[in-house]
Amino acid sequence: MNNQLSKYEDDKQHDLGGSIIDSALDPHVFRNIGALVDVMFNKKTPLSMLRTVPALDVATRVYDVGCSIHNDLFLKKIVGFLNGCGNLTEGEKVEFREQWETDPDYRRRAGENILLILDRLDNFDKTELLGKVFAARVRGEIDEATFFRLATAISNTSITDLRTLGLSYEKIASYDPKARRPFADSLDDATSQALYAVGLVRADGYTETIFRHNKLGLSLIRLMKQ
Repeated sequence: MNNQLSKYEDDKQHDLGGSIIDSALDPHVFRNIGALVDVMFNKKTPLSMLRTVPALDVATRVYDVGCSIHNDLFLKKIVGFLNGCGNLTEGEKVEFREQWETDPDYRRRAGENILLILDRLDNFDKTELLGKVFAARVRGEIDEATFFRLATAISNTSITDLRTLGLSYEKIASYDPKARRPFADSLDDATSQALYAVGLVRADGYTETIFRHNKLGLSLIRLMKQ
């Protein structure tokens, strides 16, 4: 039994995915996260400061940080994600942590999936938005399936379309079929098709394709404002 516990603790020391989850639920991390964001995005970050965050501490040991631009950028992605989780209350973190600690394998798998998503993100604003979506998952506002649908949409949508999603929804709402004007006059076809491809709008209409609001898009707009 002691050997099993020792192996589990040793695995945790190199489990970057699980450490990201732990960091998102660690109340001590967010006391300095604002300063860490400023430092990481403006100048070289002292190793001692990185080690104040479990996920970054593990990353600096798992990877040879500093030898690769990719690794440096990935550390910043982790910080952006954690910054997005900053609106969680202490009670929400404790409650969700208790759930995860009963299933270490699930924690590890979920962490690995978040790692894969973070690695695909092409903009730092997306990493913070992913953190907000994960925070909504922790609070129970969305289920796991919705979390991954939103994560996929964030990954596959251009940052421009994400930033203007609320405006696009306003344009969709302004469409009046009685005016006998094409839908593209309300929302251009390129944006409509891009949002439809990632599931952020739904298609409707018989003689002409009209795009409508859907639950996934409304959820993302709401989370972007938090």
